[in-house]
Amino acid sequence: MQKPSKTLEIISTGIRGLDRILLGGYPRGALILLAGNPGTGKSTMAAKFLYEGGLAGEKGIYVNFVEPKKDFLVHMAMLGMDFTELEEKGLFEYIEALTIVDEDALVAQLEDILRRIVETGAKRLVIDSVTAMLQIVKDKAKIRELVQNFFVNGVKQMDVTTILIAEHPYGAKMVGYGIEEFIVDAVMILRFEIVQGKIRRILELRKARWAPIRQAEIPFYIRPGIVVELSLPEAPQEVPALDLSSRYNLAKALLDLNKAARGELLGNNTCRLHVGEEGVYVIPRGAQIVVGHTPTLDAKHLISLLTAALLVSYKPRIALFSFKSSPIALRRLIGCLLSIGCGRECTNELLSNVYVESVNPTAFTFTEIYDIMRQFVEAVKPDILFVEGMDIIEQFVQRNEYLEMLYNLMLSNKRERVTSFYTFSARDAEAIYNRMAASMADVMIYVEEPHTIMGEAASIKQSYIVEFAGFFGRVERKISLNVELLYKHRCIS
Repeated sequence: MQKPSKTLEIISTGIRGLDRILLGGYPRGALILLAGNPGTGKSTMAAKFLYEGGLAGEKGIYVNFVEPKKDFLVHMAMLGMDFTELEEKGLFEYIEALTIVDEDALVAQLEDILRRIVETGAKRLVIDSVTAMLQIVKDKAKIRELVQNFFVNGVKQMDVTTILIAEHPYGAKMVGYGIEEFIVDAVMILRFEIVQGKIRRILELRKARWAPIRQAEIPFYIRPGIVVELSLPEAPQEVPALDLSSRYNLAKALLDLNKAARGELLGNNTCRLHVGEEGVYVIPRGAQIVVGHTPTLDAKHLISLLTAALLVSYKPRIALFSFKSSPIALRRLIGCLLSIGCGRECTNELLSNVYVESVNPTAFTFTEIYDIMRQFVEAVKPDILFVEGMDIIEQFVQRNEYLEMLYNLMLSNKRERVTSFYTFSARDAEAIYNRMAASMADVMIYVEEPHTIMGEAASIKQSYIVEFAGFFGRVERKISLNVELLYKHRCIS
């Protein structure tokens, strides 16, 4: 990656993804033009820059020609930015310029801003909006003079990093009067699209003098707490090799769970899983696993069984993210499976390592879904992740967007060394192997439709044919699950 000059001081934009694109952030003293249609998030993005600077001890000034201070503070507080606290500490100042209606008053206001910068030592400035400000000046020649004197010869020479917010009407080819784009160091256009009834926000990066622009359009989102974040693709060159020194043996895990259940949970044939083929069931840390199953099989039963088995054997930190099941249902089922062998005290201890989140995919854009999943993983920092119902996402987003999301999710989890299981329903194993997801994964597992069998003393079991294609071969085995025991303990109803 190209690095900025050693003489160029770079300061964070306050937005992690934007810092990554801009080689760390904005150059100290840069002029940034942030334009967009109404409601695209311009003020929020600019405010985030001032807020993060204030948290780091750097004072900022927000000059607003269109919004009263009270409204600004309320809106930003709703997103999790408490500017009142920064103001009390002397790290933030809000200047209302709503009453400026003539050129003399405007010039006086700009001179006062420069004076406040000197007096307070402010290093960050937002003008909202430069469009409204320049509309006060009637003579275009004076507009050029004012822009040159205040921004280029003024704040820029004082090393004050400045964001100029500008309105960008629908269909307009240039921003404002045109001169704004020429004097600034970076131009960013915010816009949004309506995708399947949901808003998809886009940041268009037109210019950044100090950084190479490789991706011109980047999806972003606005959410309380995070405020603003960009959704960027993962870089394969940053993904380390799988950690072969740390492994999970699924056969051992299932057998350990069965042993904890006094041999009553799984059928005797399950014990053959490890005979002469133990290495086939070994999964290196950080591996990405596609788990296919017939549509008639409830995936939550499958991932709950694997979760309980892995908890008993390895006691890892496990995160479950579902598009089908509620957190209550998943935790209840996992807890029930653990209680069969471990007892209440052991169950509570192991369940403390389990974190569950569910999302309705119809409520979000694909960009938001991906980022919600990634933030969940970042917050939990699990050793193992289960994602239930990946095939459901295919129904709500375009194929290329879905594959992009899945690819980036796998790369991200592999980079963080999170061993990840993704469940898909399919009519047979061949359909799973033909999926694009299979070419991205490290390990493939397919579970066929269960067959109910009656055992001795009228015990009821379900038999599954499981195909496992891992690092050390491909094998097919039958596993029997004691369904009667699950009913008895009310794991299923």
